[in-house]
Amino acid sequence: MLDILYWDDYLAIVNKPAGWLVHRTPLGRGETRLALQTLRDQIGQRVWSLHRLDKGASGVLLFTLDADTACTWAGPLKAAKACKKPTASWCAAGLCLKA
Repeated sequence: MLDILYWDDYLAIVNKPAGWLVHRTPLGRGETRLALQTLRDQIGQRVWSLHRLDKGASGVLLFTLDADTACTWAGPLKAAKACKKPTASWCAAGLCLKA
């Protein structure tokens, strides 16, 4: 079971423990600790991951609850990764996480 930090009609934000994969991958054959599938089963609906964390890393994962929201967030998240800072759309959604 994952610790759900936030959940609404569009997004679910969870705490991924170290040692878990975000989703199935050929490199992770036989892995049973998969965040995407666990969250899907936990909330009873399909989810889309917005980004990944390495298996050994723990941290916050963002998931959308529909394909349209996933498409909307894909661009801003890719831009934020490229420039290594939150974008205005992250802040507008209340997701500005500053250290």
